[in-house]
Amino acid sequence: MQEEQRPTSASIAQVATSSESGDRLTGEAALEHDMDKTIVRLNTATEGQPLFILHGAGGGILVMQKVAQKIKRPVYGVQDTPEAPITGTLDHLSGFYLSKIKERQPLGPYLIGGFSFGGWPSFGIISKPLTS
Repeated sequence: MQEEQRPTSASIAQVATSSESGDRLTGEAALEHDMDKTIVRLNTATEGQPLFILHGAGGGILVMQKVAQKIKRPVYGVQDTPEAPITGTLDHLSGFYLSKIKERQPLGPYLIGGFSFGGWPSFGIISKPLTS
């Protein structure tokens, strides 16, 4: 995974996320808590259908944080993590990311996009039957 710049305290303070137990985390604790996960909340919006944006070639999602903060719906970054099968096929990677998205949002419809390279696995996701 290509290394991104570490987030600053100011940029981290703009992000909020929910932990697995449903507790609300904010500020630096929020981003630090989720940076080892595949799906990471990138903004504080609570209304509307979530948007999932897949990572670029570097694997990270912090480059999308400023844009996500301007969007008036929940935005999640889908990032490369050690459990992601990045050495397999694009179809396998797309299936893995779809399963992670379904963990966050079990029922569709889904709003899915990709940043740079992320367009390829995004296309792979939308090409799959969402019922599987």
